[in-house]
Amino acid sequence: MVDCPPAPVPRVKTGEAQIGNPMSSITEYFGIPGDVPFLDIEVDADNLAFLDLHAIRLSTGPEPFRAEALRQADSFMSTIVAYVHAGSGSSFELGRALLSQFSEPWETRLGMSKDGYFGHGGSDGVGADIWDALVTDRRALVEVGLLSQLDRIPLYVSGIGSDITSDLTTRVTYSALAGFTAAMLGEYPQLSYGALPVDAKMWNPETRDWVVRSVELPSANGKPLLLVPRDWARRNPLVTAGRFHKKSVLGHVQDVEATVSSVTGRVTRSPKWALQQRQDLRNVHDSNARVSLSALDLGQDLPSAFEAYLAGWLREQDRRHKA
Repeated sequence: MVDCPPAPVPRVKTGEAQIGNPMSSITEYFGIPGDVPFLDIEVDADNLAFLDLHAIRLSTGPEPFRAEALRQADSFMSTIVAYVHAGSGSSFELGRALLSQFSEPWETRLGMSKDGYFGHGGSDGVGADIWDALVTDRRALVEVGLLSQLDRIPLYVSGIGSDITSDLTTRVTYSALAGFTAAMLGEYPQLSYGALPVDAKMWNPETRDWVVRSVELPSANGKPLLLVPRDWARRNPLVTAGRFHKKSVLGHVQDVEATVSSVTGRVTRSPKWALQQRQDLRNVHDSNARVSLSALDLGQDLPSAFEAYLAGWLREQDRRHKA
């Protein structure tokens, strides 16, 4: 009997997977014991967690992947901002094109799809919506530097929820995630079984453009798997429009409109529940933008203050968890 040579490993283009049935976690599937530094999620289903760029900013590692992810994200947003500032038709076309190419990165298995993990998210239409907002209603925020980070987009642009921001963040930081995955392949040999070469789109900070590169990824049931550092994903993202609105925007309005009794010196502030009913504050994204700009005129940077609050809140959560 003649032994046949093994069949060549097929090259996979991201976006060609078939939906599987929920089965097991990554460690169960590959037989890896103990705690692992990556998110241990189900291999054949979307998991209710989202890649959170602000969580990456506040994390302590793993390095060098954290630094690379932030370099990629900040390079991408600074490129978009530069095209907004340029103000020309050709620049607008280039900016819109860059934001219209974050096709769904299903390899992470993150998101909210009800069946499997192939079919949530968006790219072309959503990216165009983001661009249109940046050059029209939200352009003033870009001009003064308040909308200069990718993770601030959900604060001011409506319709950009956790799933979309997770998709965009994953695509922009894909190279860093692939580097982390490669490190895990070296640390856990079990992951190398059935590993596949994948042609994936990712952001190149040097050329400031999208590129397609080949990376080796572990596979589960024949479908590539991109590993995510454990502290980089959250069920409830840190930066949301509603949270910013309630904490920072309404808090600022309370302070600005506070009255002081001439008799007792007592300070009176409107309760936030009452402010939420006001016509000028009902639209969360619009009032986030308007109040942020008016606060800046008074020397107050609301999104930066909000981010400082989040950092303190997260430290307190970690302290309680370790106590």
